[in-house]
Amino acid sequence: MDIRNIWLDFFDLKEAIVTDKVDISNIVRVSTRQVGEDVVAESKYFFFETSSTFKGDIAIICGGYEKCGPAFDINRVDYPFHVVKYTIRGKGTLTIGGQRHKLQSGVLSSFSPGVAHEYKADPSDPMEHIFITFIGAEAKSLLKKSGLSEKGSIQVADQQAMLKLVETILNKGLEKSEYAEQICGSYLRILLMEMACEESTGSERHMLARQSYLRCKRFIDENFSEIYSMQQVADECDINVRYMSRLFKEYSYITPHQYVGRLKMNKAVNLLLNTPLSVAQVGLEVGYEDQYHFSRVFSRHHGASPRNYRRQHM
Repeated sequence: MDIRNIWLDFFDLKEAIVTDKVDISNIVRVSTRQVGEDVVAESKYFFFETSSTFKGDIAIICGGYEKCGPAFDINRVDYPFHVVKYTIRGKGTLTIGGQRHKLQSGVLSSFSPGVAHEYKADPSDPMEHIFITFIGAEAKSLLKKSGLSEKGSIQVADQQAMLKLVETILNKGLEKSEYAEQICGSYLRILLMEMACEESTGSERHMLARQSYLRCKRFIDENFSEIYSMQQVADECDINVRYMSRLFKEYSYITPHQYVGRLKMNKAVNLLLNTPLSVAQVGLEVGYEDQYHFSRVFSRHHGASPRNYRRQHM
């Protein structure tokens, strides 16, 4: 029996599900049809009714557990969705675009649409894995942050925590309880962000860059009311102002100027609603000597002048 044909049928079934062509209540029964034990010895699969044209942040299409047999070999020239697989035990290989990755216990691997790939079990010690197939506007960004899009596979540092995460996604998916799809999607995001944390601390260059960012952020958090320019922050933190701006865009997705501005305006709201200070006094408290400039900036952030904002909420 050709495993490639089996898996073509498997994901044709999935496509029928997301286009509402089959009864979802029959999914588990249909998807666990008998396959040769030399290919897949044991398996569990779940599907969600996510449309293949989903436009949101991230959503799971399907997932499952497989105890592979010695003949397990999936070879594709393309695949329409993002996939992550966690190897629980055993061995195998993943070849992505001609680059071969060793799979063993604790390895998280991934591939994305448009990339030729082959998953193959080691015949002498076939792997067991849990896989998750997903789509969404946030998928590429999360995979990039996690390091998977660049590396293809990563040996996970905290294997126990990772196993718990993927097993939670699998079990919630199989339960198909209310909100299971949203819960599993949230756990998938956590999984990838946990990998992003490992990635950011795993390289000396990233570690130094993040330390510089955190040093600047800490100074801003403690002194934002008295900050009048980004050069002031850069000088205090002994860093180039342009480099500091790049770090903020990388780690917080906004400029340091925007970060300071948001802190000032949020403090201003608190003072307006919880103290009898005049608008001019509130402006001074957050570093604006010119009341009119303060009012213009406040209006841009909160959609109303300080005086009107106070009237609306008190």
